[in-house]
Amino acid sequence: MRVSPEQVSAARRLLGWTQDALAAEVGISKWTLCRFETSNQRPSEWIVLAIRLALEDAGVEFTLSGVKLHNSKATSGIIRAKWDRSRNR
Repeated sequence: MRVSPEQVSAARRLLGWTQDALAAEVGISKWTLCRFETSNQRPSEWIVLAIRLALEDAGVEFTLSGVKLHNSKATSGIIRAKWDRSRNR
């Protein structure tokens, strides 16, 4: 499922995270995150994946209708391991 800017913004607010906090967690600039959330520019799919994984690791579940907090982090942990391996190639 493709993650929308609105979902990212909603997920971040659901967690009580600032743009600075999410950007730091992902390792991107606040400017990049801000431009994505305001739909001014979509970053690379790798950055969007990193944003999604950071939010999922914090307990967010992305749904067709938006986002919700979810207790199980097992699935995102497996995906994150794959992401980490792919970044180190």
